Formats: sequence, C-alpha cells, structure tokens
Amino acid sequence: MIRYGGNIHEEPQSVLAAALEIARCRHYGWGDVLRILKSPFYALERLIDELYCVRLDEEAHRLPVPVLLLEGRHDWTAPSVLARSWYKALDAPCGKDFVWFEHSAHFPFVEEPGRFDDALDRFYSRSASPGWPEIGSSGSPMEASPAREVMR
Repeated sequence: MIRYGGNIHEEPQSVLAAALEIARCRHYGWGDVLRILKSPFYALERLIDELYCVRLDEEAHRLPVPVLLLEGRHDWTAPSVLARSWYKALDAPCGKDFVWFEHSAHFPFVEEPGRFDDALDRFYSRSASPGWPEIGSSGSPMEASPAREVMR
C-alpha cells in the first residue's frame, strides 16, 4: 500500500520531514510526534483484528453525537469511497461533516496540517454551540440540513 501511495499521497523527503509536518498541526505536540516515531503501528497492532470485523454500514446506522469524517481523496488504506457511502446513510441528529483533503491519502494531518487544523477548529466550535447551526464559508448560516460536505 505504501509503495503505491495509499498512505501518503506526496512522499515526504524523509521521516524527519514527516515528523515536522505532524508537529505543524496545532492539535499535535512534540510528545505526540515522539510517540508516533517510537511506535508508528501502536494503534494498528491493537485494533487490526477488530478492524477486519467491523462493518459500520451494518452496525452503526445512527450516532447520537456530532460526527466528523476527515478523508484523504487518495486514501486506499481506509478507502474514502466506503467512508463516503457510510456517511451518506448515517443518521446523525447532532450533525455530521465530511471533509475532503484533495492532496492527501491516509494522513491528512501530515500532508495538509493547516487545513486539518482548520477543519477540527470549525468542527469543535460548531459542535459546542447550541443547536449546532450550519455555517457556510462566508460565516453566515446556511439553509441546509444538519449534514454538509466541506470541499475546499
């Protein structure tokens, strides 16, 4: 998968370059970077068996919490086509957002750290507000359902 660009769309120059990109993300600190470098497969090693069994399209039809999917357009590790299909069918009464990262694969926080931070900040601020109003790119309320797709 790595060889064919399913994890990183545009290869970093080195592991150090990738670590510096992660550090540029406001939602990660140097401690996080060091933990990732020390054990990059920590989560995968603990979740892989369950990942093979989980079928969100069959098991999670409704989530009573705000939902945010951050998807790299070139991700073939966790295909965004499947995530998009699940998102469309998902009933999320507290609201849901789907954000495409056009220049990323599996790690948008590495490849597009500024946009990743902005997407999280928008989601946090909106999901914390009463009634979670829809906010358009101009900052004004939108006439839309609670679900929206962000494409920037």
